Amino acid sequence: MTFLLLVASLVASSVSLFTSGSFDSLASLRHAIVNEELANQSRVNKVIELRSQIDGLMHDPRVLEKAARNELGLARPFEFIFFFDEAKKR
Repeated sequence: MTFLLLVASLVASSVSLFTSGSFDSLASLRHAIVNEELANQSRVNKVIELRSQIDGLMHDPRVLEKAARNELGLARPFEFIFFFDEAKKR
């Protein structure tokens, strides 16, 4: 009687595991975790890069000047900046 109950419970648990897609959902969840970990790592790398840029802007005047020139188009007094339109070349 105990053996029959044990076999019935094993069969019922096996059927519920394999037919309800539990292994498929587990594999899908593992895949989603891997994707999220990769996305998190790229975000961590971006944060490290931005912190490095902030540190340079705060502590290195040359970096600050370069950023002002490149991103804001600023120039020193008595300095001229010329912009050439590449599309008008003959």
